[in-house]
Amino acid sequence: MSTTRRIALSILNKVGSDSRIGHLVLGTACRQRGCKLHISGSKATGTRDHRAVVLRRNQLILTPHVAQDFENIWTAVKPIDDPLTVLDFSAPSVLYHALSNRNLHFNGLPDLIDPNADYLGGSALGVGDLCFDMGANVGVVTIALADRVGPSGKVVALEPDPGNADALAANVSSSTVGQVTCIRSAVSTTVGVATFVAEGGVTSHLDALHGDTVRRERAGAAIECSTTTISALIDSFGNPAFVKIDIEGFEIPVLELEANRLFECGAELALDTHHPFGSGFTKDRVEEILSAVGYEVHSSLIHGAWMTWARVPRMAS
Repeated sequence: MSTTRRIALSILNKVGSDSRIGHLVLGTACRQRGCKLHISGSKATGTRDHRAVVLRRNQLILTPHVAQDFENIWTAVKPIDDPLTVLDFSAPSVLYHALSNRNLHFNGLPDLIDPNADYLGGSALGVGDLCFDMGANVGVVTIALADRVGPSGKVVALEPDPGNADALAANVSSSTVGQVTCIRSAVSTTVGVATFVAEGGVTSHLDALHGDTVRRERAGAAIECSTTTISALIDSFGNPAFVKIDIEGFEIPVLELEANRLFECGAELALDTHHPFGSGFTKDRVEEILSAVGYEVHSSLIHGAWMTWARVPRMAS
């Protein structure tokens, strides 16, 4: 994280994004990234070249992220109704998802990752396999996994954010060919209940992450959610062939507890590891944990964000 960004976040965490100073800081950050910020009523809008991306006002803190990824957002999804120049994420909506060539339900900012090219490009996952999608969001990767494993396979998709989970269920119902089980739980280190920040889109997270891998103010309501563990999922559904993990930084404590169990299953792993951790990202610690139990691990920057993949050596190409 740059010194300028660190200072800006420090200011925003003190004064709040929806304050006069907050508006100035965020407006400057958006302009530096080629967007204009407009705040009106219950909405915050970033505009560029007669196009707009709209968020809920309580998500003001996310507007620099929108400005940074403006073109990528417009490449990933398109409006299917007028106006064709506005992507409105201030309420649940249906948009055309270009990467999967489907109309999908969304509850906020979309995942910009191509599920087939980025998550599954080199995977050995095949027809009839079992896989877990941890942090399924609205199901973009879930659907790709279901397509890959087919009707004889199974996908277990976990998503604790209520709005995302509703969109996930709707997308799975209308879009998948394989068997999908949707579970409204966060993946954690214990089976129980935890506080969860439901921000919608791809930024929702367990509240315990604040100050560690989430260093900005909350952009959603704190709610209670159920939690489960990788071991509990394996005990219930069996050994997975593939596990996708995108849990906003909680991958470190989860893997510290469960990496050996996953290795013993022979599961391939694909993880989002671009979350701030110490002076770097979670990828560094994730690589250490997985390598220590025997995984062959590599990480790459995909669309400017770190991802990590792991296979047991016998499965490596």
